[in-house]
Amino acid sequence: LAVALGGFGGGGGDGEAVTVVATGDEIVTVGGQSHGVLAQSIGGGGGNGGLGMSGVIGQSESINIGVGLGGRGGKGGTGGEVNVTVASTVTTGGDGSIGVFAQSVGGGGGNAGAGGAMALGGTKSKNVTLSLGGEGGTGATGGDVHVTTTGDVTTFGEESYAVFAQSVGGGGGHGGMAGIDKDGFDDYMAGGAASASYGADSHSLAVSLGGNGGTGGHGGDVFVTNSGMLQTAGVSASVIYAQSVGGGGGDAGVATAVAGSFGAGKGGAYAVGVGGKG
Repeated sequence: LAVALGGFGGGGGDGEAVTVVATGDEIVTVGGQSHGVLAQSIGGGGGNGGLGMSGVIGQSESINIGVGLGGRGGKGGTGGEVNVTVASTVTTGGDGSIGVFAQSVGGGGGNAGAGGAMALGGTKSKNVTLSLGGEGGTGATGGDVHVTTTGDVTTFGEESYAVFAQSVGGGGGHGGMAGIDKDGFDDYMAGGAASASYGADSHSLAVSLGGNGGTGGHGGDVFVTNSGMLQTAGVSASVIYAQSVGGGGGDAGVATAVAGSFGAGKGGAYAVGVGGKG
């Protein structure tokens, strides 16, 4: 009997709350990608799960069992709440230079580890392998975003919004693979379940289950309140851009299983491969 379990990925750290209050007379930038006010909270991404692989070889008339379980991906860290109040006059001159930029981003879930198992046996042996890919980590929620502008905001460059407010949920991690690399069958590091036996009355069973993809995180609430004058002069430069975006789910893990029984006799070979859920 051989069992291998990949370690779990660590969770990402949470982003803390961010508060900006601008009350001076004027804020001016002239270069490209130079925002007037930038306030951002970003959660950390979850760590990847570890690879779990096992292998066992048995003598005649022995029973051989190999189990490989991929580790789970870590959960992403939550984006913190972002609060911005601007009473100043804000002017930006370069391309990609937003007047007021406020954003909260949840961290993405970590990818799961692959699982692999192999069992080989001689005469009359019974060989069973189980390979299970880990589950992708859950994407974290983006925090709420609040923007209040009472001063005038003017931008001149392309893609230079006057006010940009966004909350983004983290994407789910990919499910662990429990499959052999299609481009390198002999390279067992890719995972999968393989079982082989030789001789009369021997049997082989290989079962492989791909890991489920992680769930994406929700975007938070976004609030924009303006009482000043907002102006943009460049191409693709909305005056107010407010958006909440949920994170995409992780891809499911691939599963492959290979079983073989060789030699004369009553031996049988059984292989089952089931892909994970995205």
